[in-house]
Amino acid sequence: MRMGDAPPGAGPNGAPARNAPPSQLLTNPLASRPGIPGASERDRMRTVYRVGAVLVDPLQSRIERDGAAVDLQPKPLAILLHLIRHRDRIVTRDELFAAVWPGVTVGDSSLTRAVSVLRTALGDTAAGSRAIRTVARRGYRLVAPVEELREGTAAPLAPRDPFVGRDVPLAALAAAWDAARDGRGGLALVSGEPGIGKTRLAGELAAAVRAGGCRALVGFCPATGGAPPLWPFARALRGLCEDEGVEALEAAAAAARVDLGDLLPEREPPARGAPQRGAGLPGFAVLDALDRLVAALAAQRPLLLVLDDVHWADRSSLRALELLERSLGHQRVLLVATYRDTEIEPGHPLAATLAAAARGPEALRIRLGPLEAAEAGRLLAALADRPLPPGVAEAIRARGGGNPLFLRELLRVWAEGTPALEPGAPLPPGLEEVLGDRIARLAPALRELLVAAAVLGSELERDLLAEVAGSGPAAVADGLDAAVRAGWLRPVAGGVARFAFAHPLVHEALRRHATPAERLRLHERASDALVARYGARPEPVLERIAEHRLALARDGHPAPAAAVWARRAAEHAERRLAFDEAVRWFERALEGHELERARDDALRGELLLGLARTRWTVGDRIGARAPAREAAALARRLGDAALLARTALVSWVRGAAPADRDPDALPLLEEAAEKLRDVPGPLRVEVLARSAEHLASEPPTFARALEVSEEALRLARASGHDRTLYTAIYCGLFTAWAKLAAAPRHALAEELIALAERLGDPTARIQASPLHLTCLFEAGRIAEADAEIARFEGEIERLEVPAFFRWYGPLYRATCAILAGRLAEGERLALASFGLARRAHVYDAFRALASQIFQIRSDQGRLAELEPRVREMSERYPYDDSYPPLLAYVLAESDRARDARAVFEPFADRYEPDCDCNRSVTGTILANVCASLGDAPRARRLYGALAPEADLVAVNLSAWTCLGSLHWPLGKLAAAAGDAPAARRHFEEAARRNAALGARPCAARVAVDHAALCLEGGAHGEARERAEAARAQARALGMARLAGRAEALVAALGR
Repeated sequence: MRMGDAPPGAGPNGAPARNAPPSQLLTNPLASRPGIPGASERDRMRTVYRVGAVLVDPLQSRIERDGAAVDLQPKPLAILLHLIRHRDRIVTRDELFAAVWPGVTVGDSSLTRAVSVLRTALGDTAAGSRAIRTVARRGYRLVAPVEELREGTAAPLAPRDPFVGRDVPLAALAAAWDAARDGRGGLALVSGEPGIGKTRLAGELAAAVRAGGCRALVGFCPATGGAPPLWPFARALRGLCEDEGVEALEAAAAAARVDLGDLLPEREPPARGAPQRGAGLPGFAVLDALDRLVAALAAQRPLLLVLDDVHWADRSSLRALELLERSLGHQRVLLVATYRDTEIEPGHPLAATLAAAARGPEALRIRLGPLEAAEAGRLLAALADRPLPPGVAEAIRARGGGNPLFLRELLRVWAEGTPALEPGAPLPPGLEEVLGDRIARLAPALRELLVAAAVLGSELERDLLAEVAGSGPAAVADGLDAAVRAGWLRPVAGGVARFAFAHPLVHEALRRHATPAERLRLHERASDALVARYGARPEPVLERIAEHRLALARDGHPAPAAAVWARRAAEHAERRLAFDEAVRWFERALEGHELERARDDALRGELLLGLARTRWTVGDRIGARAPAREAAALARRLGDAALLARTALVSWVRGAAPADRDPDALPLLEEAAEKLRDVPGPLRVEVLARSAEHLASEPPTFARALEVSEEALRLARASGHDRTLYTAIYCGLFTAWAKLAAAPRHALAEELIALAERLGDPTARIQASPLHLTCLFEAGRIAEADAEIARFEGEIERLEVPAFFRWYGPLYRATCAILAGRLAEGERLALASFGLARRAHVYDAFRALASQIFQIRSDQGRLAELEPRVREMSERYPYDDSYPPLLAYVLAESDRARDARAVFEPFADRYEPDCDCNRSVTGTILANVCASLGDAPRARRLYGALAPEADLVAVNLSAWTCLGSLHWPLGKLAAAAGDAPAARRHFEEAARRNAALGARPCAARVAVDHAALCLEGGAHGEARERAEAARAQARALGMARLAGRAEALVAALGR
């Protein structure tokens, strides 16, 4: 037998063939594979719900209305699934908070907003209430008709429970089996925790053995006890009768001269005069008969004998196992025994058997550990059968570890819509039963110690556990040793007497096992012990102290300063740049504040502000609004101008589209500035600087923005405070970029970098990098730009920075690749950047991707593909001045001059270059359209706006678009205006500068335009030389349309 052989009925790659029996045609991604315990009929049928005209697929987190997919965020979907499950009654708001936001404090507005989003997705309205009815002062009820649709077995799908991550142990068993086939039998012991895959591994081996024409018998030991002696062997022999008929067993028994009645009670009693069977444990004669029968079966065909769960085996079966193991060396038998090593304590009956087996030379020991992350991901992907929504697989792996059973159960309950992935969510019933059974089997003293350890946290110190549990050091040390041997705990590498729970769900199950009185006592002792031990320097244990104080508060016990400790944990996370963690701790601090009897409004204001600030930092700008507004209202009530100002600063979001901006931001900033008018200091400067940015986003208020920005910068320089000056310059560059000449803005960007380095603030340095990089591109200092990108990416890797910054690395690499003509690389990097930006909720993510893809398609001569999308975006976002020039350019490049003119002329006539911070890029695009249309008047006006910056490179403020030297569009404009000498000078200078930049696509475009100018001026020799060079370069870069233009020029010169 070779282990690669496919089992009968299998198609290519081991998948079930189309004519395989129904048991192999598995249709539900969450159903267990045939022969693997735990599959229920409900599991084998995926349920899809029809709610009115909407189809809801819980597994895919997907809904469809009228045949079209509808995007729905996780929280609204969780509300919908909860309402579906409880459609027979009113679901209260408190119940929805507990089900959808377990362990998290959110305001009523979060639920109201989520229900509103859900109604929109369902095509419902609050007034009509055709699907969800609001019940005043109570909650909601699903009133739409609900139909359950179950997918049956009409179409075979791939096996839903793949065998992953066990190639090495299976190969070891295969080698042992090959040896047994050759007459060198042996014993293989497979151990591991419950659910780790021991039974599945043995099952895979058995299936392969049977597929190779050999014999595989499987027996199991029941957990309930009370089974007759030799039960697993009897069960294996009955399986032989079921598979091959009783005749096969009788033939082997006859050859071995064994009376089957000694082994199978249901057989006929032995003949008169035969030895009598003992009433208790079987005697040696019976064990010898079993040994001889196994040898006879192996003489017929090589035999695999699997005994599953031998940690539950009776003593007679263990004696038989020891006897068989000693006689296997010269037989064609492989005996595989699986057991839970977590159940084996000193004195366990199996311990002696294992010790005896260890002395045998043929014993193979295999311990199965958790699946690696990649293996767990493969398992989940196959179980779900289709791609899971972003973040779901990661969350399941985080909570389920690498235990296949845990992963499968968590996926199942998640697919049913039950909250299962967040820490603290209820354990799936299947896992609760498995883990509860393990806990129930513990000795009382060890159970108490492990419960105390679980309340302490996922990691613990031995001496602290002794103090909290109230046990002596020796007893605790012995208990910890026993817990490690049983697989409950593991030593922490590098720690002195430190331990961690072996699995997150084990920790959760033990923590839930504590009684309310135990929890109160243990949390109080742990909190007091940690505070006393760490005194004035509690940073290493801030989170642990806060956890214990919050737990006390939740149980109604007076918890000193629970909110204060949680706030300290949040601020400590901020200092470490662990912003996602900081968000979680500010949310928990607010929870603790709600639970305290004497509430401090000033503290609540600081907590709300911290939550808004950290949510903004991680990219959740919309989520930051509610706490910011509440903090502002609280600041007004308290008369706290500083709190109001700091809240105003959080409310302003740079780069947000108008529809996404908080309408309260500017009024709040102005209100704060007024209240701080007579309060000099950094806070007023920052409020003024942010106000200026906000004002600069709208043309009517641009002049006022410049005045406010200048005042902020003047006050900052007078303050002598580096942080204040950094803020004023940073905001001022965004505000006044379009008005400042290149030299002053480059100087300010350099000063910004120097300030960040002087402050020693890595976040400030990272934040300043994009502006500095734009200046480097603009000045044509490409080598320095490459170095800045490398430094930026290095800082991102070195520090735990917000996800908001991580998209910049591939974004700027894409800019460089596109500029150099490496278009495929540029597209790959642009898409990678977009993926990171989307996950961080970056507002400009799509605009950045669209800009870079537009440049790539333009170079490839494929702009026509983009016309529908560009037209749609131009109509959808009429306030965004970047789309009309792009649309006009697409139309002009498609030789649709009339359509291009209809878009170009109105835009060009209202365009204000002096207010456009992306003037060089917009001007380059408009110059191409203007030249294509031959619009001399507008060409002269645009030339005047761009000429002062002729020696710069065309790059937008965010540095995601770089179009080469500005001399190129100026040359096109000069040619369109009829100034051929100026056009020639610009083209020559553009050629020189683009060559220095390594901007090969830009150089090829300049060469084509210069050749056309030479042809028009009668310089045919020069025109031919330039056109042929441009043709070769365009072909090398894959710029088909540009190569065609060059070819047309060469052909014209040939005539």
